[in-house]
Amino acid sequence: MEVNLNSLLFYKREFHGQNIDDNGNPSLFEIFDNFQKAAIPHADLLGFGNSFLQSHNLLIVICRMKIQFYKRFHQGKKYTLVTFPFYPDKIHVYRDAIIFDDRNEKVAALSSLWVMLDRVRRRITLMTELQHVCDKYHDEMKNLSRVFPEGLISLQFSLSSDSELKSKSYVVTESDIDVNHHLNNAVYAKILDDFKHDGCFKSVEINFDKECLLGETLLTYRYSEDTCDQFIGYKEDKSISYKAQIFYY
Repeated sequence: MEVNLNSLLFYKREFHGQNIDDNGNPSLFEIFDNFQKAAIPHADLLGFGNSFLQSHNLLIVICRMKIQFYKRFHQGKKYTLVTFPFYPDKIHVYRDAIIFDDRNEKVAALSSLWVMLDRVRRRITLMTELQHVCDKYHDEMKNLSRVFPEGLISLQFSLSSDSELKSKSYVVTESDIDVNHHLNNAVYAKILDDFKHDGCFKSVEINFDKECLLGETLLTYRYSEDTCDQFIGYKEDKSISYKAQIFYY
């Protein structure tokens, strides 16, 4: 897809590769964090940022994300993330991004799926208000191409919380809490970064199933097989907070 930085629908953010491992894998936290730091001001610019959400007593939360990697990352090298949103469907909306290196070559593509919540009941609600704001961009948004045309599907696997698999625990601190008063989604990527990765990233997928709150302990289990790692994060009540899957080249 052609990126048109002259259009309001495209927003760029530059960053330098930090904490690149020996396999050329970037910090997943860095990718998520820079994506969020581009998406938030972009939403404000387009008229559906935090002020819009508060005025309509709404929250918008991410429920799925996928990153496809095409090249190795390099320490200290400059990268440009370009993000763009799509016209919302009835109950969800996509926002994608492409990451380019300093030679303007595509190194990664990212897609994210979001839902709207009623701020008080914290339950999924229709995207009607967001559709009204996006109507002015309707035709241009409808002409955009998603980086993964097949969309994002739910990860279907299970790992027992009583297993002997390698695990890591994480206690949610005050600095981890975002404007939605739950664990910032980028922190889940930080947890994945803490596990050792033995190959070059091909793709990373995460499903966010249940929010974590201040003071809660999140226990993540990993199962490794051939070119794939699977992760499940359990809350203290044994309910699943998130699932993740990493494929390697």
